[in-house]
Amino acid sequence: MILRATLALLLLALPVRAQMVIQDVTSPGGIRAWLVEDASIPFTALEIRFRGGANLDPAGKRGVTNLMAALIEEGTGDLDAQGFAAARDALARSTCCAGR
Repeated sequence: MILRATLALLLLALPVRAQMVIQDVTSPGGIRAWLVEDASIPFTALEIRFRGGANLDPAGKRGVTNLMAALIEEGTGDLDAQGFAAARDALARSTCCAGR
């Protein structure tokens, strides 16, 4: 009797797991993703991950990407940090908003 009660308590203490169908989908451009659909939830959630930054540092040269980014932000050539930031922002505006 005590054994059965102990087993029942242990079973009740286990976490409840919901059945989720996870689909592995690939876009026409070759991007792979996991798709989980639940029509009872009225929202969309999206999480994107990609390799970049320190993950792309060469072997034995950890931190080189961070160093490069920090040095560029300090200026370049005849531009100080503020001049470089203004030139960068002007370039971004001219390429992203051309024709608007």
